[in-house]
Amino acid sequence: MVAISFKNVSFTYDSDEDNVVLALSNISFDIHEGEFVTLCGGNGSGKSTLSKLTNGLLLPDSGSVEIFGIKTTPDEGDKKNKRIYDIRSTVGLIFQNPDNQMVASIIEDDIAFGPENLGVPRDEIEQRVTWALKTVGMEEYRKHTPTKLSGGQKQRIAIAGVLAMKPKVLILDESTAMLDPEGREEVLETVKRLNEEEGITILHITHNMDDCVYGDRILVLKQGKLAFDGTPQELFLNADLVRTCDLELPPIQNAVYLLNQNGIKIDDYIQDEKELARKLWQLKQKI
Repeated sequence: MVAISFKNVSFTYDSDEDNVVLALSNISFDIHEGEFVTLCGGNGSGKSTLSKLTNGLLLPDSGSVEIFGIKTTPDEGDKKNKRIYDIRSTVGLIFQNPDNQMVASIIEDDIAFGPENLGVPRDEIEQRVTWALKTVGMEEYRKHTPTKLSGGQKQRIAIAGVLAMKPKVLILDESTAMLDPEGREEVLETVKRLNEEEGITILHITHNMDDCVYGDRILVLKQGKLAFDGTPQELFLNADLVRTCDLELPPIQNAVYLLNQNGIKIDDYIQDEKELARKLWQLKQKI
């Protein structure tokens, strides 16, 4: 089933009559239920605009956005979308700064906030809080205050707060940008597990190409247009496209690119240092 569908979507920001900024231009793609998709692009490519269009925080100027078949735009003749609540309870958004998503001084109260606002019965809220904390590996911090957590731990709590509302889709909008490498790995491993074990559809929006290896598929935006839709392997083997989209190859793939540029031909997709060392040893044996 299609979870997220963009059909010929365009969006502009009107700062004034003489300054119209085209953020997205004729974007089309489908994300199926259970997929883990990474959306990347340089600054100003339209990534955050796309995330806000996905749950109706913004509405397209033209084209349509659908979440499990429900359009984010109102029906003709209506001023408001009568099903926007269904969309926003289906799509959970995680932003860059987890502090902006925390509303309580005790972690379990913070996670309970969302379900309480949905009118979930108290007994079920307790079960959801316990499940969400266990799912992100933070159950021992239930009675703690968020202020004393690391960046990665805070982001995992933010994810737990969204999970407690039982979304089918989780969107991370630059959610690892403020984290150190250890914290970033904590969050991405948690998200990967949610995708594999809970079947939650993931759209991870980032400019960091190191994060792309966690997804099964990559979408690349360039100046508001869709420049690439394929696997990480296909993208990393196209170094020229990566550079023209204002992105940087991860260190291992960049090393392979430089080796190829200097006459040491490696046509395979290399994922880590050990694999690269093994490949170089094989090439040496042929000399």
